[in-house]
Parts: sequence; C-alpha cells; structure tokens
Amino acid sequence: MKAVVIDRFGGTQNLRLADVPLPQPGPGQVRVHVAFAGVNPADWKDMEGLVAGFYEVSFPHILGFDAAGVVDAVGPGVSGFAPGDPVFTTSDHGDGLAGSWAEYLLVSAPRLALVPAGLDLASAAAVPIAALTANQALLAPQRGNLQAGQRVLIHGASGGVGSFAVQLAALAGARVATTCSAANLAYVGELGSELALDYRDPDFPQRLRDWSGEGLDLIVDAVGGDTLPERLQLLRRGGRLVSIATLVADGDVAAETAQARSMGREKIYAIMDADRAGEELAALGARIAAGELRLPPVQVIDLQDAVNAVELVRSGHVRGKLVLRVCGDGF
Repeated sequence: MKAVVIDRFGGTQNLRLADVPLPQPGPGQVRVHVAFAGVNPADWKDMEGLVAGFYEVSFPHILGFDAAGVVDAVGPGVSGFAPGDPVFTTSDHGDGLAGSWAEYLLVSAPRLALVPAGLDLASAAAVPIAALTANQALLAPQRGNLQAGQRVLIHGASGGVGSFAVQLAALAGARVATTCSAANLAYVGELGSELALDYRDPDFPQRLRDWSGEGLDLIVDAVGGDTLPERLQLLRRGGRLVSIATLVADGDVAAETAQARSMGREKIYAIMDADRAGEELAALGARIAAGELRLPPVQVIDLQDAVNAVELVRSGHVRGKLVLRVCGDGF
C-alpha cells in the first residue's frame, strides 16, 4: 500500500510517499480503507520527533492521528463493525502503531465509530482529534467541567479545536467569549460566541474583565505560549485554566500550576485521551447528524502533497481543518 513516511526525524524534506506492507488485523483490530486522513499540529511535531518520548517509534514511520474510510477487514473478537461500514476514528498512533496517512489503517475497534448518515468522509476525517480534544477540555470532570451559566473563554477559536469548543460550550448552556484574528470574528460569532475579540487588540484583556464581572469560570487555551496575557488573573477564584498541550509552547507547566494554586485557581495541562474515543465520537456524530454541531471549513489536499499540508498547519493560521485525500470516495 501507499503511505506517507519518514525515515528519520526532522523537517518536511524527510517526508516521502512509499510502498509499505499491507497490515493484517489482529485480535480486536479493524483494518480501515482510508478515504481521508486528518492533518493536525501533532503531525509536524511527530515528524520532528517532539512526541517520540510518548511512545516507541520504528522507521519507516507512518504519520497521521485520525481518519475516515470504510471497514476493509476485522480481526478476531471484533463485533459491531463489518466490511463496508463507513467509519471515522483516531489512530493507534499514540500507542506506537502506524498512523493514518496510508491507504489502509489498523485501529483498535473501541476507537471506531460509524459515520453518521449525511456526513461525507472528507468532513468526517476532520472531526476526531479536533472534536475529542475540545469536548474533553471543556466537559470532562477532571478538566474544564463546564456547567450551564458559567462564563468561558476559548482562546484560539477559529481553528479545528477552537471551532468545536465554541459550539460545545454554547450547547452546554455556557456564556462564551472567544479570541481569534480580526478576519474570523464574524465566523466565531456564528458558532455561538457572545463576545468575539481580536487577539491582537491590546485592550482585549480589559474587555474580558468588563464582560466577565468577577472573572471567568474557565479558560480553554488552544494556542499556548504567551499569547494570552494575564490568563490566571482573568479567572475568578476557583476558576480553571485548561491548557491544551502544544509540546512547543507550553512554558513552565509546573511553575504556572503552582502559581495558579497559590491564587486559588487551577491550571490543567490537557492531552487528548483516546480510551473512550469510539463512544465519544458516536455521541459527537449524533450531534452533527442532528444539526447541533457545525463542521469547520475543510480544505482537502492530495496525499502526495503532504508536505504542503504540513507546512500549512505548522503556520498556525489555518481556519478550520485540513484533510489529506488518501483514496477519496472511490470505493
């Protein structure tokens, strides 16, 4: 099968389209014929070796953390999925297995969900990592634990994670403020943001204070670095800062966690958990099918142009989501 691989860590010059052996499903595994694969910031970090400390890597190393396609074969012990089923999924890449930038993907059955009726496979491939990250950051009890009526800031609201987070927060009954570029203010307003702020405006922290009164209940930071000034001071006592892991701009997590505690706030460093991915994706898919969740704009790039996709997502200025056309819809 064809796959995008690297033979060593480094820049995009190391990406190549290669012929690799077709994987065979083992117990509890499903082989998916990949139609489209998501492109995420984690991909360029994986390419450069920044996530290698989380799992063992063997070369040639296939990139890719999520995908949509059609079940091709199932291993022993798998129930609930059969060849021909349209599915979307996170890959087992975070556990050291091959990623989704390939014509076929082996994945643990509990990570799979059926694609809801009416959702095309390109759009489905844009959902898993972004939507799961947003859902967990906002709603998981040990993370945001967002409640109806609370005030939340989504920092970096126009990207894949942020656009899902705005909608999920509004659906939870929260009051939502957002930051993004000036060009995307109207877009995040359409998603459910009550107060949309240009992150380049030096007055935006004061505008947040004026809006939030005693302070924000929750901040979800999908950007990282020093892009959100005075973030702990913007929270009320007892408020939470959920910082989604960037691996490149996370600062001194231990120091900020201690500082938050000393101020009566809580800092939480969040990495997406795939343990219940299939169950969560099924629930999110139902909300998409019901029209409750609007998908972010999706840009499709051919697999052989993976270098361009990586460079675009690495720029940090993609509105919505990028996906790679692997086999497309032609099954």
